[in-house]
Amino acid sequence: MPLEKLGPYKLEKILGRGGMGAVYVGLHEQTGERAAVKVLSGHLADDDAFRERFKIEVETLKRLSHPNIVQLSGYGEDDGHLFYVMELVIGKSLHDELAAGRRFTWREATRIGIAVAAALKHAHDRGIIHRDLKPANLLIDDQDHVKLTDFGIAKLYGGTSMTADGGVLGTADYMAPEQADGKQVTARCDLYALGSVLYALLTGRPPFTGKTVMQVITALKSEKPVPLRRLAPDTPDELESIVLQLLEKEPQKRIPTALVLANRLKAMEHALSVETRVVQPGETDDNDELRLAPDDARTDKTQPLGQTARHATSKETRPLPADQAAASGPAGLAPTMVTGIGKPASSMPNQGTQATGNRAGIHKANTVSADEVVLEPEAPPDRKTHFTAVSEAELRRRQRPADADEAGHRTWMTAGILLVAALAVLGAVVVYAARPPSADQLYAQIKQAADDGGGEQLVGVESEMTRFVESFATDPRAEEVQGWQQELALYRLEKRFERRARQSAGVADLLPVERAYFEAQQLAARDPERALARFQAILAVFDGPADAAQTKLQQAASKQVLELSRKQAESLEQTVKRLKSEERQALRRQLERAKQLAAKDRPAAAKIWQGIVTLYSDKAWAKDLVDEAAANLAEQH
Repeated sequence: MPLEKLGPYKLEKILGRGGMGAVYVGLHEQTGERAAVKVLSGHLADDDAFRERFKIEVETLKRLSHPNIVQLSGYGEDDGHLFYVMELVIGKSLHDELAAGRRFTWREATRIGIAVAAALKHAHDRGIIHRDLKPANLLIDDQDHVKLTDFGIAKLYGGTSMTADGGVLGTADYMAPEQADGKQVTARCDLYALGSVLYALLTGRPPFTGKTVMQVITALKSEKPVPLRRLAPDTPDELESIVLQLLEKEPQKRIPTALVLANRLKAMEHALSVETRVVQPGETDDNDELRLAPDDARTDKTQPLGQTARHATSKETRPLPADQAAASGPAGLAPTMVTGIGKPASSMPNQGTQATGNRAGIHKANTVSADEVVLEPEAPPDRKTHFTAVSEAELRRRQRPADADEAGHRTWMTAGILLVAALAVLGAVVVYAARPPSADQLYAQIKQAADDGGGEQLVGVESEMTRFVESFATDPRAEEVQGWQQELALYRLEKRFERRARQSAGVADLLPVERAYFEAQQLAARDPERALARFQAILAVFDGPADAAQTKLQQAASKQVLELSRKQAESLEQTVKRLKSEERQALRRQLERAKQLAAKDRPAAAKIWQGIVTLYSDKAWAKDLVDEAAANLAEQH
């Protein structure tokens, strides 16, 4: 039967279907808002371990709130169907755009990179890693905003993107080498993936391709990508350098954080956003470096993004051919179009062909002097003409013909000084951005992860903890960070035992203390009180001098298990205390009910007393309540 409703959402139409489930457009019946409703496949919903992890992960994702991240708004279960609800984005994915043959300009790719880096910083600061960053998970809405989707959901499918038999879930084209190798996933895996996405936007293909998944994985682990500028010659050197650094095989050689990446992209974009000017054919400057406009540059067409030109001072008037002189005015001068880099001429204010003279000193005339602004000829009524208003200082300079040469010289000197200053600022920004994070920055990021969820979140800042301990060993906070490292190690050990239990693995290969822990852990869920007694016994038996018969490695493993047993015992003590309190309150209420019932239905009351004796006679904490029930039974007889 097709699904028609999940929770408060009426399913209108299906957006897509895959191995993990399907995505629908859902209409909230109370609010009328539409959302993307993702329904997980039945084989996942039937897995108890997955269901528990699903709840934990979705709660984590609810903390993400960023304009460049598709917002998770809820999750639930309906008639056995697990589902979660995301913000509905009207638009296309970058995968769709690339598949349609679109090639992104370096400016477009840079702005997308800045937006995605901002999204990653927001998530990484909270200890959350995407794990599956690729063009298909990057959406562009109808306002041209970039939205990152399926954030962290990849973690639900087993902790990494590798299946049990070594295959890869989804595409490996954008995956970091260490992730494809089944190693620990870190924030730098996301940065590698973003570098692969930028490479694809600029070239139309990912850095490594192959006919099979294993061919791709082999290439990304051992080969270097084709130089970016060989496939996309218009790419600036700095952008190529950034992308290639993101694609380094070794994580420590990559740009360290999403914040540093965003800063470098912004600095590069700012430095290259220099005002330019398109001149008419035949006009050159002293350096012969002007890129000439085509013959139709004076029409209403858009300049290509990234086209460059330079400021020039007209040093002479140029007569037009006789067949064009009449259309241009009595002076027979060719028009000049002024625009800016990266801005289409059609986006400039439509001022028409008539300008007022009180602000800029410009008016229509039959002749103009050599250094005045030359307007385009008056166009026919059915086409629009455009010009770019230059600065007041530039207009005043052009109104002083006698000082034109000197003013032009000063302009070039000023431009040179500004260029040098811009390069200096760029260099400073790049140097600052590339600096390793300070102790305070590292500590703040690590502490945030520790506060947000302990071992689960500390996984994402493992490299930061290692860097802090190695680089700032004398910092008074180093001991605290080492404590979090130990917490992470215990978290991993605990998960290893849990996996062994799920896989029904034997215990023959375990140390004696490990076997004892494994058996106690099996009891924790169904009998916390007995499990607590087991963990306390483990500490009593094994928590002493190291066993001389064991190797140093075995001694270290035993010590870790003892620490984990101590942690489990402390946690279970609180659990058992709470359960005892709850059960005692419930038993007390049942005794009161039996007491009231005894006046009119003594046999029914006797059943309650007998049940209490049967269920709790072996519980030391319930002895007084069991004795009371037994006494009431004795009175009846």
